[in-house]
Amino acid sequence: MRIALQVTIVITGFCVMKICPNKETFYTKYGSNTMNVYLLHALVVLPFIYLVFPSFGEATWFEKIALIIIPTICCLPLFSNIINRLMKIILCQGKVHREKIADL
Repeated sequence: MRIALQVTIVITGFCVMKICPNKETFYTKYGSNTMNVYLLHALVVLPFIYLVFPSFGEATWFEKIALIIIPTICCLPLFSNIINRLMKIILCQGKVHREKIADL
């Protein structure tokens, strides 16, 4: 049973790699910034959720819907080019800035 599961995992991994596009598409600009959103969303969403909303079990249906929609809207600016440039500078420790200076 364990070998069958491992074979299934390998096949699934191969299938996921095959469906990934190898050319630019209309959503490429969003996919290239997803790591920034992943790293920064907790700084935006968690304080908002803990301060504004009750726990999910105690929330009304309207609050549950708002609990999904409002944090999503709050994270949309994290896809911007400004955040992307800032995160490249922070994560690359200034390498991007040095490369731009070298290009001049």
